[in-house]
Amino acid sequence: MPKAKSSETTLPTLRELVDAGAHFGHRRSRSYPAARQYTYAVRDRLFVINLEATREKLGEAMAALEAMAAEGQTIMFVGTKPQAAEAIKTTATIAGMPYVNQRWLGGTLTNFTTIRANLEKLNHLTSLVETQEFEQFSKRDRGQITKQLAKLERMFTGMKDLNGKPDALIVVDITEEDVATAEANSAGIPIIGIVDTNANPNLVTHPIPANDDSRRTIELILNLLAEAIVRGKAKMPAPAAPVAETATKAEQAEQTHIPTSRVDDVVVAKPEEVEEAPAMVKADAPVKKVAKKAPAKKPTAKKATATPTKSKAKKAA
Repeated sequence: MPKAKSSETTLPTLRELVDAGAHFGHRRSRSYPAARQYTYAVRDRLFVINLEATREKLGEAMAALEAMAAEGQTIMFVGTKPQAAEAIKTTATIAGMPYVNQRWLGGTLTNFTTIRANLEKLNHLTSLVETQEFEQFSKRDRGQITKQLAKLERMFTGMKDLNGKPDALIVVDITEEDVATAEANSAGIPIIGIVDTNANPNLVTHPIPANDDSRRTIELILNLLAEAIVRGKAKMPAPAAPVAETATKAEQAEQTHIPTSRVDDVVVAKPEEVEEAPAMVKADAPVKKVAKKAPAKKPTAKKATATPTKSKAKKAA
């Protein structure tokens, strides 16, 4: 896994992690076997998390998030337990990313078409209540619309700007958010998760071993992840400048010194310039005289010879 470089200086110290209570795990009887690799002792029947491993995995997660954000990817924050809900909303807002901090709706990742329809409805009702048209509804209809809007806001406010499936998830307590974790794995979406000793770290792309029941630990780690995203977004390349267009017909006409006018994107020469165009011939150039051709004579019918009259015939005799 890649080591954190630019994020290394922002990692918390061991003392800060201890003060936040990040080292407290679960009872030995409730611990997941694969999570024991991130522990180093048992005290009062509780596993103690190895905070050196916490710092290492946190650095890797921050580096991964920074790289994702630099590529313009969307990262969704997920955490619905009381200890995490407020921190999820705050840090996701800082990072400018979508979040879910109430209830994860089944199919959010595997049936996004339905979620998109609800998001469109939320945006429509939000716009409707801000117009004069809303005041024309009856009191009963306004009440129903307001109630429906409040429900949609509670469920989808954190996702209202989401245009498609997120590229990654940040999950607090993958055991609590088992449906979100399963959907992300099914959809091939990477997960950055705070993993306690009762969870399976193999379900997470970037596990961060820490106490996921401590509010201070959750806030500390989420703030660092949000800062990594902000740094990554600052590294996003500036939008490319528009490519210069090739010479248009109008520019080509200007090169021939004939002013043009454009009507409906069709270049035509101005009438007065068309009349003056022959004047562009050089004055000293010899002018060839062209002999006028005589008009062709129309063919005339031959006169028929008159037959001699009787009087002329007598004289001839």
